[in-house]
Amino acid sequence: LLSGVFTTLLIWNMIFARLFLKEELTRNRIGGASIIFVGVILCIVGTPADSDTALSPEDVEELSTRTVGAIYFALLLAVIVSSVGAILWFESKYPLSTAK
Repeated sequence: LLSGVFTTLLIWNMIFARLFLKEELTRNRIGGASIIFVGVILCIVGTPADSDTALSPEDVEELSTRTVGAIYFALLLAVIVSSVGAILWFESKYPLSTAK
């Protein structure tokens, strides 16, 4: 539940940017925020009520030493590294103009 609520921070950032920084709300930004909001609702509604969310440090250690945990961590790290690479590539290919 809390991770879903935290994800809405992106939406609040967009709203506050509009209110305080006078940033333009485009269709793409509103559409993206709507997709995020729907995703958060689906995650919250789809979470089983009996799911175990209270993990001790020993539970986390045990999960991380299993093969499945190591594969999960490796995939997560690969996604993060490839995302950073994609961002760096995109930023170098399409730089923002600094002149206004």
